[in-house]
Amino acid sequence: MRSQRNVVPLAVGLFALFVGAGAPLAAGLTLKCGRADVQNPKWKVPLTFVYAGGDSGPLNVSGPFGDFSINVKRTSMPAGVKTTGEALAGAATVRVKLPPLADLEACILKRLTTSGAKPDDGDAFLNGRDACLQALQPPPEGANMTASLRIGFFKDGSMGEDAFVDLRFKYEGASRAPGGAMVVEPAPEQCVLQK
Repeated sequence: MRSQRNVVPLAVGLFALFVGAGAPLAAGLTLKCGRADVQNPKWKVPLTFVYAGGDSGPLNVSGPFGDFSINVKRTSMPAGVKTTGEALAGAATVRVKLPPLADLEACILKRLTTSGAKPDDGDAFLNGRDACLQALQPPPEGANMTASLRIGFFKDGSMGEDAFVDLRFKYEGASRAPGGAMVVEPAPEQCVLQK
């Protein structure tokens, strides 16, 4: 998982799908990532994104975090210094299969205390978050969160993947996490468009 400090903050609830100029959004697409996360062993399973196409509509997400949908609208957004790509943008509060915030924070604080780290050590806190997400089992009902997603599609496939996925889940309510909000950021890989 990526540290919150190294990522430009996304607007709460923003979902954007960046596509290189000329990509066929109107026809719809299915993107399957071989792993939902590169670090957490529980999340080394497929994560799938399905968009039916058109100017607006649902984008469905399914995988280890559960199944949910975000209504998106087609727009244009910058896709580099000299190009503009197509995009889909929308927002949603979704139920995600992650541990409750109170359980996650209790686990993190216990790890900080055991390791002798200071409670305000941001890096130690985020490392504790990642370790606790591997250790804790989410309840079957999951937790309500704001899902943010950005998918950038590579034009030529030279990267070995068809897309880069930036997926984030922000817990509802105040947190002891750096910045006052608990955000979980899986790092999907092996993302390929299905033919």
